[in-house]
Amino acid sequence: MVSDEPLFIHAWWRSGSTYVWSKLREDESCRCYFEPLNPSVADLKLTSVERLPDIDDTKNLRHPTLKTHYFAEYAELLRSGNLGYSADLAYDRYLLRPDQSDEQLRDYVNGLILSASEVKRRAVLCFCRSQMRSAWMKETFG
Repeated sequence: MVSDEPLFIHAWWRSGSTYVWSKLREDESCRCYFEPLNPSVADLKLTSVERLPDIDDTKNLRHPTLKTHYFAEYAELLRSGNLGYSADLAYDRYLLRPDQSDEQLRDYVNGLILSASEVKRRAVLCFCRSQMRSAWMKETFG
């Protein structure tokens, strides 16, 4: 039985979070979203996420060798036009207190969680831009 509770990973840059994310990604019961608040998500194209990652990029970043693109899990949402990401999500409202409202961010993150749930997988969201919003996410998503 797959847990329907999403797993949120909040990490600093260069802290080993890509390694943790890549290990969880190997678990077929999970759908692991790489850096959902990365500003490059705004520019994702279906053709780019369906290709293999550039091996030189992963070596230069000292990331684990990947079998699929970092953002491959976003493909279905891109295909359907339902990603719901906006570039201002990366840094605007970077600080959110638990009692504040942010419907745009709530809807975007909820869309990722629902997309994983629809294919009977647990959503794993690995963030590097969420530290000042992590309490808000805990309050909003449990």
